[in-house]
Amino acid sequence: MIDRPFWSERLLAAWKQASIVWLTGPRRAGKTVLAQSLPEAEFLNCDLPSVAERLRDPESFFRSVKKSSWYWTKCTSFPIRAGC
Repeated sequence: MIDRPFWSERLLAAWKQASIVWLTGPRRAGKTVLAQSLPEAEFLNCDLPSVAERLRDPESFFRSVKKSSWYWTKCTSFPIRAGC
């Protein structure tokens, strides 16, 4: 993995200013690798059935997370429940 201190520091600084930070870029630019390198964030890939299963019960999900920051990826294909 290539160390990206400039972008890591910018991402961490943004998290100090806002509770939600949107990280965008072209495919395969390294967004996921950058986010996975942050020890403060829990990585959640919405393509994985295990993540979908964890999110079925929001109360249980929030009790199960260990870190206060989360990085979500592949959420465009995540099914949204009716009534949410």
